[in-house]
Amino acid sequence: MAAVALAGAAPPLRAQGGVSVLAGGGLELVLPVGARANGLGEAVVADYLGSEGIWWNPAGMGRETTREAAIHHSSTFAGTGDAITAVLPVAPVGVLALSVDLYSYGTQDNTDATGSYGTITPRATIFAATFAGHVGSRAYLGLNYKYYSFGMNCTGACGNLASLGAATTALDFGLQVRASNDSSLFVGVALRNVGPRLQFNDAPQADPLPTRLEVGVTYAPKIPSLGPDAQLRFGADIVNAIPTTNPGLRLGADLGWQHKLHARAGYVHDGPLGSGPTVGLGATTGRLRLDIAQLYTDSQGTAGAPQTYLSLRLVF
Repeated sequence: MAAVALAGAAPPLRAQGGVSVLAGGGLELVLPVGARANGLGEAVVADYLGSEGIWWNPAGMGRETTREAAIHHSSTFAGTGDAITAVLPVAPVGVLALSVDLYSYGTQDNTDATGSYGTITPRATIFAATFAGHVGSRAYLGLNYKYYSFGMNCTGACGNLASLGAATTALDFGLQVRASNDSSLFVGVALRNVGPRLQFNDAPQADPLPTRLEVGVTYAPKIPSLGPDAQLRFGADIVNAIPTTNPGLRLGADLGWQHKLHARAGYVHDGPLGSGPTVGLGATTGRLRLDIAQLYTDSQGTAGAPQTYLSLRLVF
């Protein structure tokens, strides 16, 4: 029963090799967060995303100048997630942020040969504390400290399920560099989920964390024919697991109008939830930022429903 519950708590394994193979522990640490990032095909390691950038490259938070409160919701075949974040710039020291990311995998019947007599509810939680700042006028550095825990709520005759759980810590390191004088080109590097193994039973059975190294660029060309109201931005990333595997590729584009309306599209190759195109929309009104995105992958199951992301941000 424990094996079945754990299998339900993790996204399906991919058959092929490469960075998309979800093996090890703490798989929620690599699930994508945020509608902006997903609309851009997850090609955002060098981008500025507001609070959702915490989960991709904490260095991007060093570019933050306003306070922010946000919630980033996801609904995928893997389950539902809600990442809640508060961001506080502290000039001239840097930027601080606190976040919690909650994953729920629904309720499963707790049964034996005589029928159902209870329920099992697997859940995962990630707490994150972020600090980021600038080095000179061109470079930004960021650090995440994350605490990950997995456990189950059980009713009925739970047996060993009542005590089944695990916890560990992890660090993310990030760097972004402004590579052009006009801020049109940024380069980013992030090393995520570096930490001790996740132990459910004993040390020999502990699972390594899904450590990822990501390198990418974001380019915003100046195109006079678009006029002063339109903005265009492109992103491209390469992602590799540690130890190294066949790398994954991320591509994305954002077309904005007066910095208030956005249309986004991208493609994810060998992502945590599979490979496929992404689309997204964004709107800004006053202090509110609303973004929505969908990811269409080859691993979304027989229902064929896309993975959906919704982000609501309040800046002040």
